[in-house]
Amino acid sequence: MKIIEKYKEHKTKFDIPVFLYTVNVILSNDVVEARERLNTILGRWVNGHFEAMHSNTGGGTSYIILPFDADGRLIAHEAFHCVLAILRFLHSDGEEELDAYLLSYIVEKIESFQKKKGFRK
Repeated sequence: MKIIEKYKEHKTKFDIPVFLYTVNVILSNDVVEARERLNTILGRWVNGHFEAMHSNTGGGTSYIILPFDADGRLIAHEAFHCVLAILRFLHSDGEEELDAYLLSYIVEKIESFQKKKGFRK
């Protein structure tokens, strides 16, 4: 018999003031359920299962949804999508050093949140 675990999530958000951009981070034991709970904000997601996800509103807000124990690879992957969304929001082609700074900043914020919640040492 499969045991169904109660849905759990931890949320945080941080601003990138110079770009007027907000990043919401959701750590969850069920990333699909976490995304479904955002349907009213982001629209309905219909493409099934995924390991993690980045979505944005088309404006100055992104959502990164990750499992509690997401590793650096998965965090960096979703953070890169977020960097691209920020660049689109700014109507910018980017600049290598700025892109790298944004990526490392977002990854560090997520890893710090994981540590705070006890999911990373």
